[in-house]
Amino acid sequence: SMIEHVPARARPLEGWTVSHRRDIQGRMRLVTSGNAKQVLTGGTYRNQSIIVKSSSANHTRDKLGDAVHLELVYLEALRGAPGIPELLGAWREGEHVWYAVADGGRPIGVAGQPGKGSKATVLSSEFIELARHEPLKLARALLRCFRSWASAGFLLDDFKAQQFTLDGRGDVYLVDGPSLLRAFPVGAAVYRATSHHRQKNNLAPPPSDCATNADCPSTKAHHACGVAGDCEAGARGAPESAGLCRAGACVAVGPWTHVFDTASRPWLLPGVVKYAEDSAPRKVLDRVMSKARLADPAKRPTFDAMLAEVERHI
Repeated sequence: SMIEHVPARARPLEGWTVSHRRDIQGRMRLVTSGNAKQVLTGGTYRNQSIIVKSSSANHTRDKLGDAVHLELVYLEALRGAPGIPELLGAWREGEHVWYAVADGGRPIGVAGQPGKGSKATVLSSEFIELARHEPLKLARALLRCFRSWASAGFLLDDFKAQQFTLDGRGDVYLVDGPSLLRAFPVGAAVYRATSHHRQKNNLAPPPSDCATNADCPSTKAHHACGVAGDCEAGARGAPESAGLCRAGACVAVGPWTHVFDTASRPWLLPGVVKYAEDSAPRKVLDRVMSKARLADPAKRPTFDAMLAEVERHI
């Protein structure tokens, strides 16, 4: 496992060039300390700005299946894919694993009420500027990022703008490791390797039998948007996110759920359309979004189809 690759004297994985805190130059400062992870910025490696992360200081010991392990799985399993931050390396300090990733730029926006979602997201000036002048390129960057991890069986239900960054090249990154879906290969492999640990972020398939929507599981409130006040104005959740029973079986969440999401949040494709100055790309994106927001998951386009339509007009 990824955690087992970073004991004190382990040989680093291929592609890992940072193996200790002393490899990093500059004075780092703590910018975020949440329930699961802490984040430091200000460091550089070979003149490249980097981000350093670890489990929160109140954690006693990192284990297989916890947030640090699953984020390392996300970064390594999808290495090199668009929108996935480059994992530069990891090391142990006592009972904790620390890891360094390339800096993916500033958040595309900040939620007005993190974890609640009812206040409007404030989009970054960089996002707005790119949306004004190159809306289809920004839309392509967003969709490429989503395709990389959603199509691989990851689900982001802690769904807010500050999980995504935009760099100087116009690329978008998902910087916080998403949850796994056990019905997909990566999730299944991690579950088999860590089944004796808690599986909070490795989501099981929904029950096969149901009578009503209430019998089916929902994702986090600020992703599902199932109740008024859970999400900001203009945001909608895919029906299956709030729990959807159809023909006696619960409808699973998956890549099709995030297809809906990209077209249903003011800080994703609708935000690009809002600020685009040219009417032609607005019309292209309106067509793409209308299909992505279909209630039936089976009728929504794939990310490949959405990207093909956007790229046809670039």
